[in-house]
Amino acid sequence: MLHCLLGFYKELAKDTSVGYNPMSEFVPYVTTKEIVHTKIISELLNPAGCHKEGTKYLESFFKFFLNPIKYDDYHDFKIIRERRVHRVLTEGSVRSIDVLIESKDNFGQKHAIIIENKLNHAEFQHLQIEDYSQGLARESVHVDAVIILHDRYQHSFNNKYHSERTLYPKDLAEWINSVNPNHIGIKAYADYLITINNQNIPYENSRKMLDLSIDEIKDLYELNKAFENLTASKNDYIVEHVKEALPSGHSIETTFSTLDEGCKALQLWNQTDYDKTDLWIAFFHPGNPADDDNSTYVYLYTHDRKASNSEIVRRLGYEMQGSQEGYTYFRAPGDKCRFSFFDKPRREQLIDEIVRLLKEIHELGTTDQP
Repeated sequence: MLHCLLGFYKELAKDTSVGYNPMSEFVPYVTTKEIVHTKIISELLNPAGCHKEGTKYLESFFKFFLNPIKYDDYHDFKIIRERRVHRVLTEGSVRSIDVLIESKDNFGQKHAIIIENKLNHAEFQHLQIEDYSQGLARESVHVDAVIILHDRYQHSFNNKYHSERTLYPKDLAEWINSVNPNHIGIKAYADYLITINNQNIPYENSRKMLDLSIDEIKDLYELNKAFENLTASKNDYIVEHVKEALPSGHSIETTFSTLDEGCKALQLWNQTDYDKTDLWIAFFHPGNPADDDNSTYVYLYTHDRKASNSEIVRRLGYEMQGSQEGYTYFRAPGDKCRFSFFDKPRREQLIDEIVRLLKEIHELGTTDQP
């Protein structure tokens, strides 16, 4: 059953994985700048925009997200960014709507579609959407729909904010690609939106699990509990295999702690050698076992008072990385300090490195001490 479940997860990954996307390098910077997304989306919706596609993006937006509102029932479209409206329900003078699609019907009545951009993790202000709608109503503008752009799935979101539709990055990417998937620059932005959407993948996968049987759900629950114990299993593996590989007469002590940001640290030493050298080994596991390739990093630690340890550590092939709260720490250069439990040769090299350190600390400590 475990193999079947793992196969199931691989199928989910195929549906949601986008591979390498260079635009992801900009995610930490762009997602904090609401105005960037607002400017791009308003430019795409603008029939006179520099994309040179005329009304294609605007028409497609109606088709994708505004059904049953029909594009052909309106004319004199204006795409306005930061449209200012007077407050009605809250104190203050004006509010600014991120993007407003203004138009007229065949009777000359003004209509509007409000687009509120929350792709930058922004929170809603008190009565923000209601103020927009009533402010426009005082100008005799009829609000046909409110569209919320949000980076993360919000449960019961539409009812709370009275939106006609909540769009997520994946929705926007599909809309953009429907017009011209071959435009390199615009396609890059669509791919970037998919990258933002990756934080929603767990929720998307959970919805797919609704089709599983109750027995499969029970097995998934057991698998999840096993996954939660993964760090403990890795630590047990290290201790067990190091003990097996050490020569007779060598013993080790261990302790385990949780550091900042959920990082897990296993510390290991031989008490006699520690008393002589003040050196011990620390292994750092990622806070989330699914991060990166699940790498474990190996460090050597010492108290600052043992200045002679710098020479011992240098002979072990380690370099000083820094110090904090009375400790100095060292690690091997480059990727020599980095090991993956899901790569068997590297896992074996991890054990070999720990055993080597314990043996050489013992020998160097015995030699260098008076």
